[in-house]
Amino acid sequence: MGTTTWKGCALLALLVALAAPAPGCAATAKEVKTARTSAYDTEFANVFSQTLIAVRERYPKLIENPSAGWIKTSWHPVRVAGQRQRSQVPQGQGQVRPGIASGQNTAQYTSYFVRFRIYVLGGKPWRVRIESEASEIEPGGVPAPLRGAETPGWLQGRTDALRVAIHDRLERHAVKYNPRRDSAPVKTVEKKPEKGRFGDIPAGAEAHIDEVLAAALVNDLGSLRLLMAEDFVWSLGAEPSADQALVMFQADDSRMSLLISAIKGGCNVFDDGARVACPADYDPATAQAYTGYWVEFAPVDSAWKMTAFTSNQ
Repeated sequence: MGTTTWKGCALLALLVALAAPAPGCAATAKEVKTARTSAYDTEFANVFSQTLIAVRERYPKLIENPSAGWIKTSWHPVRVAGQRQRSQVPQGQGQVRPGIASGQNTAQYTSYFVRFRIYVLGGKPWRVRIESEASEIEPGGVPAPLRGAETPGWLQGRTDALRVAIHDRLERHAVKYNPRRDSAPVKTVEKKPEKGRFGDIPAGAEAHIDEVLAAALVNDLGSLRLLMAEDFVWSLGAEPSADQALVMFQADDSRMSLLISAIKGGCNVFDDGARVACPADYDPATAQAYTGYWVEFAPVDSAWKMTAFTSNQ
C-alpha cells in the first residue's frame, strides 16, 4: 500500500469522484455560431447570474467574483472515449493492492480534466468570454496542463457546449456582435490579498496562502495538490507524501474545515522567514504541547509551497 502506484491510483480515484461529467448533447455548428456572435442587451446582474447558473449546472465546483465579472471552475473530470492505457501492472509481484487477487492484471489509464474561466465584459451589450484548459494525470502523476499541439480535440467541443448553454439562458436579450473585437487576451486586475491579512509574513507566502485558502473553500483537491510540496507532512511519524495527504482529505471531511480554520487563525514567520506556520498561536518551539492542527509553508525550489498539515493526535 505504500508504493507510488497505489498512491497514484488513490489520487486518480478521488479526483474522478469530485464531479460528474457535463450533461447534454453536442451543440450544432449553427448554435455555436449564433452564440459566438451574440452579446446581451440587459443588465450586468442578469447576464452574470444566468451565466453562473449555466456554468454551475455543468461544472459545480467553482469560485465567482461578481464585482470583477468572472467565474473560475475547478478541474472537472472528462470521460473520453478510448482513453489511453498507460500500463499493465501484474499483481502478485511485490505488494498487492487490497481487493485485487494475486496474479491479476490491472489496467491503468490516463485521466483527463477540464476547467474554465468565464468573463462578463462590457457595458451594454455585455459579452461573455470563455477560456478553457485541459489537463491529464498519468498513473502515479499529478495534473499536467495540455497546451499547444497537445491540446485535445474534445476541449473545443466542451467549450462550445458551455457557450451555447449560456446563450440559451440569455437568448431573448441577444444582439449581433462581432467576436473579433474580443480577440485580444482578457486583461483583468486580480484583487490582491489584503496586506497583512494572515499576519506579518512575506508577500510571496501571503499570495500562496491565499490560493490555498481559495482552493480549500471550494474543496478543490486538484488545485490544492499543485500547491503542496511532494514531501508533504500529513501525519507525524508517517512517510511524507502529498498524494497520501489528499487521500486523507477525501476520507475525512473535517480535515478541510480544520485547514481553513488554521489559516484563518492568522500566521507567523519562523526560521528567519524560511517558514510560515498557521494559526498564529502555534509555535514550532513548543509544538509537542500544541493540541490543535497546524499548517506550514516554506519556499521549495524558489516557490512557496504548503509543506505540512498535521497535529499531535
